[in-house]
Amino acid sequence: MDETERERSRREKFAFVDDVFERLTAMGITDLKTRVDIAEHEWYLFTLNCEYYEQERLKRYLERERQREIERECLWLMDEEEAARQVETPSTDHDEKQESATDHDQHPEGEKQGDGGAELETDTTEGDGNEPDNETAESLELLAEIDGMLSGVADVTRTAAANAIPRLKTGIKTLDEALGGGLYEGLHVLMAPPSEGKTSHSLFMCLKALSEDANKWGIDDLVLYWGLDTSESDVRARLASCVSMLKRKELGIEPFAYKDVPSDELIRLNQLMNDVERYRKNPANHERELRECKEAIKEIMGGTVGDYLKATHKVEEMVHGRFDNAGFKFMRPTDSTRNDLDKIFSGWNRQWYLDRDMGEKLTDYLELEPLVNEYGEEDWEKTFDIFYDETLSFSKLVGKGLIGRIPAGDEVELLLSYLHTENVRLCVVDYLKLLKIAPKNGKGDEQQRKDRIIELLSDTAMEKKIPIVLICDMSKTGAQSDRPDMMNASGSSTLQYKAETITEMRTKKKGQGENTVELHVEKNKRGKPCTVKLKYAPAYNCFAEVKEAEQEGAGTAREGR
Repeated sequence: MDETERERSRREKFAFVDDVFERLTAMGITDLKTRVDIAEHEWYLFTLNCEYYEQERLKRYLERERQREIERECLWLMDEEEAARQVETPSTDHDEKQESATDHDQHPEGEKQGDGGAELETDTTEGDGNEPDNETAESLELLAEIDGMLSGVADVTRTAAANAIPRLKTGIKTLDEALGGGLYEGLHVLMAPPSEGKTSHSLFMCLKALSEDANKWGIDDLVLYWGLDTSESDVRARLASCVSMLKRKELGIEPFAYKDVPSDELIRLNQLMNDVERYRKNPANHERELRECKEAIKEIMGGTVGDYLKATHKVEEMVHGRFDNAGFKFMRPTDSTRNDLDKIFSGWNRQWYLDRDMGEKLTDYLELEPLVNEYGEEDWEKTFDIFYDETLSFSKLVGKGLIGRIPAGDEVELLLSYLHTENVRLCVVDYLKLLKIAPKNGKGDEQQRKDRIIELLSDTAMEKKIPIVLICDMSKTGAQSDRPDMMNASGSSTLQYKAETITEMRTKKKGQGENTVELHVEKNKRGKPCTVKLKYAPAYNCFAEVKEAEQEGAGTAREGR
């Protein structure tokens, strides 16, 4: 059973148990252990019945297929016998057909057309009658050939496919080729000196990956941008500016720099829209106000704001129209992310952790506080009964005093919890220096805690079979040096072993509004270290491919050290 099937089964069970709990609540059964036992027993009976019905359905299906196979073999034998009889038939019929054809050529034009039409109709009827049988025989022959090709290796092929490394296309052809087909499961480190374009490159890669059809995005698939060093408004402006450059002809707009989006005009436009909605209730008495709103909206929409809104709409289309929920999700976790905590540590998700023997880690992370009974003693049994109650949200647990520590939002445990509860296919962490770890999970000095964070991210990426792109700062020595080296990354002693790829981004040449940057893939576990050259427009957050000849001149491949 693959990850998708397990997730579907888990959701079905949660929905089933939820229905059982509602029914038991209506019956007055409130004891949690009793409710859980009843729900588990009913789920067992339900799955048992489903398995029985599935087996019966499979038996009926196999029986129908066997009957159809017999019918196909009979038809094929009948065709063979008919062909043999035609070969054994004397040639007199053939001579008569030739004489008929000669006589037909001597008929007038009108008669020839009539006869020809009749003959064509007869041939078509005969062809239609034989065509399905011929197609069936041909299909059976093809199936036999395929079975012969896969004889003895079908099971091995399925096992190998299940263990194959899934590749996620970045949408940047040269980078995908350098990585051997795209990003694969594991930790991928991107580093660069300050203000070189690390955030721009990662956002551009997310946008291109989401618009890449080869990635076959599902409706629940998600690209998660864990932005600790940027804001959501900045991310949206960057993506819209990039699209204004990529799709300017299609949208009929002028490219605009992401820093030039006038926030005050956007706020004013929203106020005007609210005014229009208020005047809509009684339009007859607000003709003058509506006319003024119209002129103001026209003026604002005629400038950069109008282009920005068109580009933003295009961004939503490029990410499958799911910018606000699934597709692309930006998160800047802070102390105020209570809604996200409610979702991540909700009752069903807490139960999911506990079912997978992760309860100890979760309770340690949240520093679960025991309730005290009337004798002043710690009542852990009652505490866990409440903690396991799926109907209680995270906020209610905090209100009851069970949670001793509310995650601040920048801890790695909160990110890992989100990765386990959502169907994330690509995650970008921006960036390592600001990502913290709970004191109980990360002990020692700053470097030891950072090493532990890297280990957790790498292990989760391997477990979930997804790529995690980690933006990392460079050491002071590496930033001052012009020589690319994977040891330039801060925390390199652990990254050297845990990272699948380590890429250093350097500006090679600065031009008028356009730079040439090189991505030095210094570590590449599934390929050779190499260099990819790209064009970069900093004002528009946009990258572009470089011609192959120039790529070769930059040295696209090097031998590893």
